[in-house]
Amino acid sequence: MRRSGHRGFAAAHNHDLIVDGEPPRRPLSSITVPTLVIHGTADPLFPMPHDTVLTEAIPTAGLHPLAGAGHGIEREDWDEVIRAILTYTSPAGLPRDPRMDYM
Repeated sequence: MRRSGHRGFAAAHNHDLIVDGEPPRRPLSSITVPTLVIHGTADPLFPMPHDTVLTEAIPTAGLHPLAGAGHGIEREDWDEVIRAILTYTSPAGLPRDPRMDYM
């Protein structure tokens, strides 16, 4: 899948806002709500092993690799991302989107 490569200013600079040396408030393992890690397979800042480590650190996490995506969600990915979130968070018993049978 081809990406436009265009990212907004905020997306390109959001990591600049993190205060150096500021520890996380609580460990990732304390997250108890359904959490879907959506990770671009071509992310140059956080290569693929990071997605697995993050997903394993959150007990309720699932992983949705976004094929060909970098470090940001492009407009052409919105439909896939929305479907993935709805599929991952839909309660048991409700119909799931058959196009999202990755779980």
